[in-house]
Amino acid sequence: TGIKSGSDLRSDVYSLGVILHELLTGRHPYSLKGLSLEQAVERVRSGQLKSPAMRRWAPELRAIVESALARRPSERYQSAMELGQDLRAFLAGSGIQAKRTPLAKRAVRALLLRKSYLAGAVLCLSLIWMGWQKAKASEVHARDLRAFQHLVRNLTKAAILAGTAGDLAELLGIGSDLPPGSAGVETLRLNAVASLGELNLQEAETFFRQEWLLAQESDVDEVARRLASADLGMFLVIHRGATPECRKLLGDVRTAGFSNNESWVRARVELGWSMVLRQEGRFDEAVQVLLAAEEFAHQKNIAGGVTELKLKAFRSRALAEGGRLQEAERCAQECVLALQSNFPSNQQLIQLAALSLGRAQLKIGSTDKDYCNRAQATLLDVVRARDELFEEGHPGRLAARRWLAEAMWLGNQHSEAIDLLEEAVSSSRNLGDDHFELRDARQLLARIQ
Repeated sequence: TGIKSGSDLRSDVYSLGVILHELLTGRHPYSLKGLSLEQAVERVRSGQLKSPAMRRWAPELRAIVESALARRPSERYQSAMELGQDLRAFLAGSGIQAKRTPLAKRAVRALLLRKSYLAGAVLCLSLIWMGWQKAKASEVHARDLRAFQHLVRNLTKAAILAGTAGDLAELLGIGSDLPPGSAGVETLRLNAVASLGELNLQEAETFFRQEWLLAQESDVDEVARRLASADLGMFLVIHRGATPECRKLLGDVRTAGFSNNESWVRARVELGWSMVLRQEGRFDEAVQVLLAAEEFAHQKNIAGGVTELKLKAFRSRALAEGGRLQEAERCAQECVLALQSNFPSNQQLIQLAALSLGRAQLKIGSTDKDYCNRAQATLLDVVRARDELFEEGHPGRLAARRWLAEAMWLGNQHSEAIDLLEEAVSSSRNLGDDHFELRDARQLLARIQ
């Protein structure tokens, strides 16, 4: 980054500056589209910032961004906490320490590689979000509020993956000064996401329910209400199963329809609705819902193609559960290969698709020993991969072990299957007795013991 190679705390400051610029303008500090790597590096090293949107900002905010993105590390904030202090000062209307400097460009991903620095980063991101509320009132605003909120949610997930969700939950904790309207709804959503990251499911459900209630009672738009219903409905179908409440929430959102800028919400709701249908045994209907959602995600290119493949992975499960086993295996294989080729770093989604493949192979393996062995190999790889991705007690680890145990039982490894499943159930008690995956694992254990 900047003039010299090497990495220290100021590199993280630079990364935060890139995030801040993107959130406030919707764009990277430099337009590098169509450039070769060498051309992009040269533009970053020698270019000057020309951002018309920044002219509308308060001078103090502009100075903060330019200082964070200074080309020379010595001209930047010396730590994320210093950047956070200036953001606090800006929000309070007091003086800041930043000086005006040129802009440069750095990938945000470097931020996620330094867990020890991320507490300061989370503080800054939280302050950026609160600063948006002030900036909105003073017409120093981002290009689009909803896009901004979506980005903040993604950054929240990044903080969770890096192990600092607790800091985020504390910094965005709610109390008597809960902001009104959409801001309050968004605060509750972020708290819920942070609680999910820490596997505190009861707390997450509380936040999602509060989000939904506030969205119904407050002066917020219909989009926010639909999103709150989708949040609660998706949480329930994933963690509690297809309850009547969950069915009503997702069904009402589907009936109400979606606006043109709600593509990702629509895809998410259709995925949740397919889960409801599968749990009710309506597998062919679930397949049709997912096929339509895949086509929609493809047309809109949601998340650059990732959403389409996620929907396809779940379609494989609906096909397998409906007895269309060869289709299910082929669908899952195509999904895994596409993810490995196009999104090799998205290991969580790759393993989700691989689990779908293992489940399809297991269904076929009930009458074909070769497929039973194939399913065991696939599911064992998923267990190992998810052990690297998730901490003990995570429902992702439980699901992988549950299906591997069934494959082992089918392959006449009865005692090993029981031992594996008992260990998985015991280490997942933190999820709560009403968790869908835990109930399913216990039901299987009761059948095979």
